[in-house]
Amino acid sequence: MWLSFLTGWMKIPGFGVPFMFSVKSWRFALVGITSILLYLVYGWLAGGSFFWQTLTNQGVRGAFVNSFFDEMTKPHFYGDFADGWYVLGFALIFWMFSKYKQEKFKVYNWFMASWLLVLFLVSGRFNNSPWYYYPLIPFLAINLGYYATRVLKANHLFLVLPFWLLGLTGFDLIGVDIPPAWLRLVTIVFFAPFVLNFKKISFWFTRLLLLSLILLNIYVTLRYPTVHCQKERCLAPTKIIINND
Repeated sequence: MWLSFLTGWMKIPGFGVPFMFSVKSWRFALVGITSILLYLVYGWLAGGSFFWQTLTNQGVRGAFVNSFFDEMTKPHFYGDFADGWYVLGFALIFWMFSKYKQEKFKVYNWFMASWLLVLFLVSGRFNNSPWYYYPLIPFLAINLGYYATRVLKANHLFLVLPFWLLGLTGFDLIGVDIPPAWLRLVTIVFFAPFVLNFKKISFWFTRLLLLSLILLNIYVTLRYPTVHCQKERCLAPTKIIINND
């Protein structure tokens, strides 16, 4: 419980964390309020007027509907990237929200909705920093994992289709250009067993696709920084050499 006391001291949006857990116990809300009050006292004692000026400058960023929409449609971490996995994960959030009867979905939905609300309150129009995205990644991964299990069990055309359409965007991220004729041919061959109701073939095609996407995603994750930094300037640590003489 008391670890949640420190989250806001690390980054302002973290003050929302204890209140997220307050659904389990009202004591978390008390911890959150105490943390905010002590943070303000500490800031005043340590920084005085400069502390309040900094808070005021940050406060003018405001909350904008469009900035929140950009979180879902324009993912970026020090640079934009068109990752279909991210888009699919976000789309599945609303599907997960529709499943609320089981306890596991209630827990997931509460914390996901809470963090989306925090994002809406603290995001700025042009400066949604990468660290606001990081807490979303585990939720998106849970979405994709649960959806993948449904795909494997149902083995249905319309469940596999989103993985095919959005999972292959990794090729673009690393600059691999697939000839259109090949892509069309492979698409027709892949989905033909689903349309013709060849269950055994579609059963193995589904598993082959998911395995291939996992391996592709691993490769893209390792390769993308190199490809990205060839096109744009990337941050790099500065090497400091100390002369003992």
